[in-house]
Amino acid sequence: MAGIRQTFDKNGNPHPKLRYWYKDWQGKREWRTGTEDPDRTQRIADAIEGQQKEIREQVALGLRKPPTSAEIAKPRPISEIVDEYLVWGEAQGGHGGRPWSPVHRAMRTRHLTEFWPEKIGLKSVSDITIPKVESAARQLLKQKKTGKTVQLHVESIKSFVIWCKGRGYLDSNVLEGIAPFDTTPQTLRRALTVEEIEKLLNVAPAERRLVYETAILTGYRKGELAALKVFDLDSENCTLSLAAKFCKGRKESRQPIPHALALKLRDASKGKPADAPLLSYDFHIHRLFTRDYTDAGIPEIAPGGKLVFHSLRHTYCTLVIESGANVKALFQYAINIL
Repeated sequence: MAGIRQTFDKNGNPHPKLRYWYKDWQGKREWRTGTEDPDRTQRIADAIEGQQKEIREQVALGLRKPPTSAEIAKPRPISEIVDEYLVWGEAQGGHGGRPWSPVHRAMRTRHLTEFWPEKIGLKSVSDITIPKVESAARQLLKQKKTGKTVQLHVESIKSFVIWCKGRGYLDSNVLEGIAPFDTTPQTLRRALTVEEIEKLLNVAPAERRLVYETAILTGYRKGELAALKVFDLDSENCTLSLAAKFCKGRKESRQPIPHALALKLRDASKGKPADAPLLSYDFHIHRLFTRDYTDAGIPEIAPGGKLVFHSLRHTYCTLVIESGANVKALFQYAINIL
């Protein structure tokens, strides 16, 4: 008889969705992710086990051939399989069995629950084909999306297909051989000059100025800056730490920072709980950054490329290179700016 159970994360908190199990046509117990409703999840489990029992009886009587893996997966709604994939990714889908970063998980969730179901009529894994995926990708190009954006969408469904094959939901990698899209940047991103840094910091409100200063003096990306907590700041030793799950390389980062910046961050975080965000980070930071550099009279396009928020990371790298990759020299350079 099929059944359900509650599962918990490593901190003992219950997962919102229940897990259910059923016996497949060969009598093997299979586990799947259900819904938040126990009754509905139990009905799903009972229905699938009933289907599998019917298959077992038909095979035994010689009324049909044993089902393929794809046929077994087909009765399951694609949303269930996607949910299972996302749960797996959140737990162990990254490099070395580490979890996906929150940004990566959000992107995969958006692609697989919104974009691909709408664009290719994705209702079961059998709906995924190279012609459909390539057609949807070409539509993105027609909408003036960059090659990198298109490739990220394609990579999401390619990775999902490979995972489905490994789980037996597909008999083969149906997207094997799909050609990659050109990801060459259409516009290069440039770094800010020292004069432009001064202009930007002079016009930016205090909270955003601190975000910009931290970005310029650490090289942290948008997601990494947003993930910083108060307890990540060690003002005595002048370092900022960042958990592995928030870093692109999935390795914990500890970044030395100038004493002046450490004091500013310490003062700004006084009275905040240890697990509160270290920076007042707005989701629309790119739009606000554009407004600030425009108000400062800084041109968007200049020799070297275009200004975007990620330019602050380029600025950090440029300062390091110009200082001879000498961190002490960079800090002295930065103190003069602050």
